[in-house]
Amino acid sequence: YRNPHKQTVCVALLREGYHKAFTELFTLIEKSNALREAGGPRSAIWQQKSLEEQPDKLDQLQHFLTRAEAAQRAGHYEEVYLSQLALAQYFKMLGDGWLSDHFFEYCFQTAKLVKIDGGRKEAEANLNLGKVREEH
Repeated sequence: YRNPHKQTVCVALLREGYHKAFTELFTLIEKSNALREAGGPRSAIWQQKSLEEQPDKLDQLQHFLTRAEAAQRAGHYEEVYLSQLALAQYFKMLGDGWLSDHFFEYCFQTAKLVKIDGGRKEAEANLNLGKVREEH
């Protein structure tokens, strides 16, 4: 008997003490399922696999969410930003709009906490968020 990949990832996050990463991942899975249900069987999103059925995406989320949480604990918000940006770009490359939008929005919020670069990250995040909103 083998556990589903989602369960393996979630248990690993909790065992390693990454409760925020676990909560974020679980919330994203629930949102993904809700979007599919809302779209119904005839929608394009229904035809796609749910987030919990995509191990590569789960692995990327686990990797970068744990990096972001560790950096946040240490007060290294630039590292948090870079982890969130990596996820936003990864999901954009895959054409997964709602996940890329989600992480670009997080980047924007985190960039406001980066104080060592004279506002560069905040400007970059603002530009990225503007591009996302322009696409919709």
